[in-house]
This record gives sequence, structure tokens and C-alpha cells, in this order.
Amino acid sequence: MRKLAGVCAGVALSAIGGWAVSAAGSAPDARTDTQLRAMLDEIARSKTLQLNNLDKPYFVQYSTSDAQQVDINGSLGGLTSSAHVHLRRPRVAVRIGDYKFDNTNSIYTGNTLLGLFPIDDDYQVMRADLWLTTDGLYKAATDQITRKRTALREMEEPDKTPDFAPAKPVQVIQPIANLKLDQKHWEGVIRQLSARFTTHPNLTESHVRLLTIGSTYRIVNTEGTTVRIPQELTKVEIVSSGLAAGGSRVWDHQFITVLRPSQLPNQQELDRAAEAVAAETDALIKAPVAEDYSGPVLFEQEAAAQLMANALTDAIRLQRKPLAPPGTNNPGSQMIESVWATRMASKVAPDWLSIVDDPNEQQFRGTVLAGHYQVDDEGVPAQRVVLVDKGVLKGFLFSRLPIGDVTASNGHGRLPGGWGAEAAVIGNLFVHADGAVPEAQLKAKLMEKVKTAGLKYGV
Repeated sequence: MRKLAGVCAGVALSAIGGWAVSAAGSAPDARTDTQLRAMLDEIARSKTLQLNNLDKPYFVQYSTSDAQQVDINGSLGGLTSSAHVHLRRPRVAVRIGDYKFDNTNSIYTGNTLLGLFPIDDDYQVMRADLWLTTDGLYKAATDQITRKRTALREMEEPDKTPDFAPAKPVQVIQPIANLKLDQKHWEGVIRQLSARFTTHPNLTESHVRLLTIGSTYRIVNTEGTTVRIPQELTKVEIVSSGLAAGGSRVWDHQFITVLRPSQLPNQQELDRAAEAVAAETDALIKAPVAEDYSGPVLFEQEAAAQLMANALTDAIRLQRKPLAPPGTNNPGSQMIESVWATRMASKVAPDWLSIVDDPNEQQFRGTVLAGHYQVDDEGVPAQRVVLVDKGVLKGFLFSRLPIGDVTASNGHGRLPGGWGAEAAVIGNLFVHADGAVPEAQLKAKLMEKVKTAGLKYGV
């Protein structure tokens, strides 16, 4: 097996390096940012929240994704849509109780879906929006923690794992994202790429899409963290499909993902990619139905990276079931538990295999890594995590949700999870094999196995 770089792009995607984490309270630029100023002032007010003699919030966090987005779609030489949209999406978290026991991680904890944040830089309107949301979530939290306490009284041996992990406050203030894209130029490119499919009449459907996002992500919480980081993501999707002789649908695609539009391939390379997708779909339409196959399979290039990512996604993170009273249908029972959950410090792979997740890496052998990020969605700096070292399981990916004996995040809380928690996910996953061999030698080994098994061919 060759050395592979598997890329998993999540929520926070950034192309700007050279950032620094400073002590809390040392980011004067934050006050010049209208959004951050409104968030900071409302965070200060939220610390005084209390309804009658009920629990007070011990942790409140505001985050917003301030995104400029261009989405261009084309088919058969014409544009089907072209839009430039400005969206601000807020997220508000309110925890009452304390780090050991709060209103989250029970079947009574819901995930709140919020509307949009004002796109006008109106300080008072922003504060009013945050105030109303915080007030509503606080009242919901008081009900959640009451029901959770009642459920605990019905349990003989309740789980005493803390509900939230403290984190050191950080200050990261970077320039606001600036989306640079010549929309008219790219409309012409999308027209030209999609026109490639007009010379392939056997295809029943095709489309080409350019999506580019320039976003500024902001986080403020009551621990003292203040974050403003730029995020960028650009991708080109080329897809086509058709009907084979037997009536089954066949399709092919190519997705090109980078951070900035300037990193996309040039016009000639994009033309070749579109023509390749069209030609391969055409060939699939005419190809006979493959016979059933049971034998050795060699995974190459993107397929090898995707295979490892899919196989490891649930293995390298632990999940925690929400608290539920006895006899209750617990939705957490449907959660996929890591096959390595009880294998810490044990052999889980051959001696020659090592696996590391490192979101701090921006490139791998000249390829831009879309899984690069600086700070996760919980305000924790990204960390390099050794998962498997020479076949031995060394660690897992964690958010601020304590699981088992682990009560600290390693900067991988990047997607909304269930029951008020953040899910830990892959950033840049590197799979390294000692004693790697050339691709030709791998194919020779495949053919040896094919002959040994008495097969006519391998895959």
C-alpha cells in the first residue's frame, strides 16, 4: 500500500496560515468589528441571566458564519442559474448547571435550528437578535435540566461522566474573508464546459457547477474566547448520466475541490476533465452488464483515500449515548459504536501502518488540502492527533464532549452532533505505510492473487 492522503472537508475551511493564539482579552481589533462587538456585549449581558431561582447559565457561545457565495450552473452550453448570495447564519449554545452536569446529553436536549443573522451591520438589531435567541434557549434549557434530573432519580447507576470539557480561552483575530471571483468570466467557462456534452447524444443528462464560498467565521463565548477567521471553499462538479441497454441508469462524475478559485485547474485541464466524464459515461452506456465478481480488489488513488476515510470515520471517534430513564426508547441505541472503542493501546492494524489526523497541514505534495482549519467550531485550536502508530491504537478524535476517561478536546469538534454536543470529525487524514512499493508492483501482486484463485481477471 502506498502512502495516501485522505481529505475530508468539514465546516471550517481556511486558506490563510500564519495565525497566532494570544491570551484572552488581548484582541483590541475585536471591538472594531460590529458583529463581534454585538456578540461580546450580549455575552456579557447573558452572564446575568436567571429566571426566578432556577439555574444560571455557566456557558454561552455565539458563532456566526458570514458567507459570500457564488453558485453557477450550466447544461448543454447554457446557464441554468447564476447567483451571488450573502448569508449570515448564527449558532447559539446555552448551557446551565456546570461542567459536570448540565442540560445537554439527554434525550430531552434538542438541537435548535436558528434563522438567519442580519446582513446589515446594525449593532442594535444584532444584539436584539442574539438577546431573543438566548432568552428562548435559556428557558428551554431550564426545562431540559429539570427533566434530566428527574430521569437520574430513576436510575440505579447513572453515568457520571462530565457533560462538557473546559477549554483554555483563545484570541484569534484575522482579516475578514474577501471573495474574489470574476462571475462573468466563470459563467463563460461553465457554458463552454457544459457544451462539451452536446457532442455525446447518448447522454440523457449532464450539468457543470461552480460553487465558491468566501466566509468569515466568528466565535465568542463566556470563557473568554474570541475568534474571527476567514474560510474559503471552491469546487467544480462535472456530472453526466445515461441509460444502458437494459434500462439501468449509469453515471460518471469528477469533483475538483480547492480553497480559492485561483487554485482551480486552467481552462484546458477543465475541458479535458469534462470530455473525460462525457466519454466515460458514453462507454458505460454501451458496456455489457458486468458479471458477479468475488475476488481480490486493488483500490487506487482517490478511491484508496476514500476507502480509508469511509472505513475509519466511525472507528477513530467515540460516541456517547444520551441519558434516558429506564424503559424509555433511547435514540442513542441506534448510534454506531467505534469498532476500536475497547482497543486503546492494542494492535488494530499491521505493524507497517500508521494513521495521523493533522488539520494544520495545508498541502500534501502540491495538492491543496480542503480539510485544513485553524480553530474548530468550539473555539479550540486544531491539533495533530496520532491515531495509530505502527499498528497500535494511540488515540481518537475528540470534541469538548467528554467520553470515558477523556475530558479534553483535541480540536476536532467541527459538525453539529446530537443532544447539544459537537461531533468530532476528520480534518486531514494521513495513512502511512512503511516499505511502500510502486503501483506496478501492487498490480503484479493483484495478478498473482487472481491466478492463485483461478480467476480470469481482477478488479
